[in-house]
Amino acid sequence: MHEDTNIAIQREVVKYMTPIGLLMNAIFLYVVARIKSMHSIVNIYLGNLAAADTVILASSLVSLLWQTRSIWRDLILVSLANVSTFASHFFVTALAFERYFAICRPLTFRAEAGKGRAFKITAGLWVTAIVVGFAVTAAFVWGGDAGSNATNVVTMVHYTVGLVINVYLYVCIVKKLRQQPKITSSDDHQQRLRRVILMLIVNTAVFFALNITSIIEAIMVAIIAWSSLSYSSLVKLNHSWIDLVIVVFILGLFNSSVNPLVYSGVNSDYREALVEAFSFLNPKRYCCRNRDTTQRPAQQIEMQEIKPRHGRAAAGNEV
Repeated sequence: MHEDTNIAIQREVVKYMTPIGLLMNAIFLYVVARIKSMHSIVNIYLGNLAAADTVILASSLVSLLWQTRSIWRDLILVSLANVSTFASHFFVTALAFERYFAICRPLTFRAEAGKGRAFKITAGLWVTAIVVGFAVTAAFVWGGDAGSNATNVVTMVHYTVGLVINVYLYVCIVKKLRQQPKITSSDDHQQRLRRVILMLIVNTAVFFALNITSIIEAIMVAIIAWSSLSYSSLVKLNHSWIDLVIVVFILGLFNSSVNPLVYSGVNSDYREALVEAFSFLNPKRYCCRNRDTTQRPAQQIEMQEIKPRHGRAAAGNEV
């Protein structure tokens, strides 16, 4: 009875949340593809993060619509969910590393940064996510109790290490920014730079806050599997775990849906790009705006590909 109620809740959440999340991510990907100023290194990673979130939401929606249970149906959907979940964590961490090197190691960053390098990194992260995701799925499906315990350990290590790395990198970034001279209202580039940093910090904080229950779930599974608690205590703990699974699932869907709202809510450049991308809906109003869209700098969304203007000597003037 209790489990049936949780399943009903899960279906209702999928029914209403996944279409909204798919729409939000589709809009973000459309804006990034359409607006030239959005063709930046940061948005390469954010676009791939949106793609991973789209796969998570789509697999959840397919599981609702594809009611006929079979081993292959479960294997496909669980594999897609695992691959996209690992990919989303990888891209969030890649963004932290990318910003860390841009702010704290600028010389190294200028020497190596580029969109081509970003595309290679994203391709490598997708391959890694596919390998790890399918390995975790195979261990869970065919590995028995040992495989299930192994996947639980991987989950705990993966989430914990990712959280620690992101916290450390962003602490270093904030400390470095605080050491810089106070920016003026005329320093538009530095203002945009800090808006992007703030956006990524908020996005990362929301990401791990909504995923912290996954670590708690993994700990509970470990306690159930390896503890010597009494039968009655294990039954109570198991009921709590079933409830937590639903919470983890709901927060996971919400996390995959909310990222584009974070970008637009925190960073005005993304709101402007959104308005420009859909200007065809009201061209008269857009044309009357006091702005020159033909002269927008390519680096407006802070992480442009860095190209020296006057040879090697000019590299120190680029940010």
